[in-house]
Amino acid sequence: MKEQAVQLKIVLKYSKPAIWRRLLVKSSSSLLELHHSIQIAMGWKNCHLYEFKVDNYRIGEPNEEFDDMDSKVIDARNITLAEILPGIKKFLYEYDFGDGWLHEITVEKTVLLEKNVQYPWCLSGKLNCPPEDCGGIPGFYELLEILKNKKHPEYENTSQWLGKNYDPKEFDQIGINLLLGKMQEMNEEIENDESMFPRENLEWEDWDDEDYDDDDEDYFDMFPELSVRIVNKSKHELPEYESEGSAGMDLRANMEESVILKPLERALIKTGLFIELPFDFEAQIRPRSGLALKHGITVLNSPGTIDADYRGEIGVILVNLSNEAYTINNGDRIAQMVIARHERAEWDEVKNLGKTDRGEGGFGSTGFQ
Repeated sequence: MKEQAVQLKIVLKYSKPAIWRRLLVKSSSSLLELHHSIQIAMGWKNCHLYEFKVDNYRIGEPNEEFDDMDSKVIDARNITLAEILPGIKKFLYEYDFGDGWLHEITVEKTVLLEKNVQYPWCLSGKLNCPPEDCGGIPGFYELLEILKNKKHPEYENTSQWLGKNYDPKEFDQIGINLLLGKMQEMNEEIENDESMFPRENLEWEDWDDEDYDDDDEDYFDMFPELSVRIVNKSKHELPEYESEGSAGMDLRANMEESVILKPLERALIKTGLFIELPFDFEAQIRPRSGLALKHGITVLNSPGTIDADYRGEIGVILVNLSNEAYTINNGDRIAQMVIARHERAEWDEVKNLGKTDRGEGGFGSTGFQ
């Protein structure tokens, strides 16, 4: 059986808006390796005890101080992710029993391992994790409130304690993945020589921007290109970018008979394509500028959206806004498809909204010139 990778979403419980990461890890990874992956991805420093809670089992680093007679801690080095997955959709990970940072881990899907792809890999995420030893979730949000008010009596001490580099909104995906790559290299060295150093004592330090160069082409070669699974049941080649700087790929009509669009008529034109997008990505269906300008043919619901969990055939809703009929033939380029990352919002229900100079003004409130 081919080895698989598991896509996990890790959410810091009780954080609002949610602080989360999406990871792709090998199913053969031990829970100790998963612990280190979570530490790096979230931004923790690995300086406290941890524990996974799977059903009624406690898995982590055995410690007599925290063990009791009824529930012993199973050594995380001896349990792999594949061993806990059957029948498990969610489990918990707690870090620092004092502050009590509880994470909910959701198993989103499993996929086959791909060549030349780094595992573990951080696919996406949002916001920075709290500073260590700040008093758990209540202490963290109290700290953020202090930082909002420079006149607060604790502002100066809090700012000094945090340092200048902490940004609660930061999510450094590049730095995270480079550190995850270093972790994988260290794991391979440890497997070859267990006497080098114990894995449980590894500590992860802040990523230093000086460790990579944005202009270094070799640096970007280590990151895999976005891969999208596609089934092509059409009579045509796969969509492709027409130039090096193109954002969209042309979609072609896939039909047995031509379709005549009369003025103001609309029709759903099939493409014969089926895609599986990564989470946090969408496919936007946009009009082709040439068709729109020369013939008045455009996408009615522009931009149309194909969600990551949609598995049906891609169809394009075309409308004729010209005064003349237009014929769509098999193989015609009818629209463009742009693959784009998107954010998922979480509502923060409040009594009042922040005030602005514009206020409730709309529909021309900013003037005409």
